[in-house]
Amino acid sequence: MDLFEEEILKPKKKKGIKMSTLIIIAIIILFLLCFVIIAAILYLRGTILTITVDEAEADILRDVFIIEENNEVYIPIRKMGEYLKYETYNGDYKRPSEDANKCYIKSTNEIVSFVLNSNIITRVVNGQTQQIKISEPIIQINNQLCITSKAAEEAFNIYFNYDTKQNKINIITLSNLYTRYSNFFVNKGYVAIENETLDNKRAIFDGYVIVKGTNGYYGVMTAENDSKVILETKYESIKYLKETSDFLVSSNKKYGIISIDQTTKVNLAYDGIERITNKENIFYVVKESNLYGLLDSNGKVVIYPEYKQIGMDVTAYARNGVTNGYILYDELIPVKDGEKWALFNIKGEKVTDFIYDGFGSNPKGNSTTYGVLEVQDYKLLIGKQGEKYDLITTTGTGLFKGFILDSVYITVNAGVENYYIAFANQKIELMNFLEENNVQKVTENEI
Repeated sequence: MDLFEEEILKPKKKKGIKMSTLIIIAIIILFLLCFVIIAAILYLRGTILTITVDEAEADILRDVFIIEENNEVYIPIRKMGEYLKYETYNGDYKRPSEDANKCYIKSTNEIVSFVLNSNIITRVVNGQTQQIKISEPIIQINNQLCITSKAAEEAFNIYFNYDTKQNKINIITLSNLYTRYSNFFVNKGYVAIENETLDNKRAIFDGYVIVKGTNGYYGVMTAENDSKVILETKYESIKYLKETSDFLVSSNKKYGIISIDQTTKVNLAYDGIERITNKENIFYVVKESNLYGLLDSNGKVVIYPEYKQIGMDVTAYARNGVTNGYILYDELIPVKDGEKWALFNIKGEKVTDFIYDGFGSNPKGNSTTYGVLEVQDYKLLIGKQGEKYDLITTTGTGLFKGFILDSVYITVNAGVENYYIAFANQKIELMNFLEENNVQKVTENEI
């Protein structure tokens, strides 16, 4: 009995899984869940485009950028301009209009213009025109003018990188880069980095920084952590020439041009050098003993420095759409000798004799009457002798074979421009006159 009772009273062993095993299983399940969640987050991050501007999130641009199947990023010009605090407008800044095939952006330093289907971006800085070639033409997507990310770097002064693996776009503005490099080089013992001109700031994008030494002179360093000397700090001034990656330098009040490989392209022998451009070429107007000449981009003489003036002031012809007073129609250079003017071509050949008192007409009219320098549809110039005018072809031929016109001018009525000539007390609509006399128009590409 006792044994029976003892057997009954013994606690029975429970069959089942130990608590420690349950805990291990729970941990494994939690680990797997975490892994799945992290993988899902990473996947979602990889499928959602991330955009940063100066290291700050800019996801608002996600609905702005247009990414093609080949991962080419197209950027709507006006929307990007607005995001970066530019003023943006349709039309041509030279001739205000609502033409949606053209637009321009404007900041305190520059105006940048765009035309549909063009491979040229036009930048105006301090009154000087730069024409920048881009690899892909400006296109229209969803009724917006768009450019590639590479062209956007030029247009908006930004660094742009699209990491397709991480699906991330990183944009850095010039002002941000300038601050970074300024701090870096000041910490290395330089006084400052040069910021007087936009081109000098933009040198950072090409890997160069213009620095000011403790001696008060300027030099050039490479934009990298172990920066190397390109030009020693011994120049009174340095200006970066982006199109050729050269430096316009001065020493002892003389100017010259030195390349990034330290080769002297133009000796420091001139009293002044100014860069000018057309669509295809770069030239330098040089000053020597108060006379002016022209060099090509390699420093070769095109026009010897023997003339009183090269180029003309075109501020009065903004309404006429003229911004480059050095090279008209990309091929003709106004040159002044004594008190008379002539036209040279970009090869340095004289196209006309020195018979003109000036180029362009400036009628004294009301606020809706403007002067004319170029009749662009026909590629004509206005030449002046005394108080009379003639229309000149690009080959130097006078259309009227003499100076018989009393005036050439533009009127604007309800936004519409009309060109007129006046002679013998007659007012004649110029475009009709040229058409009736079988003067050949030119295409837009020829202008």
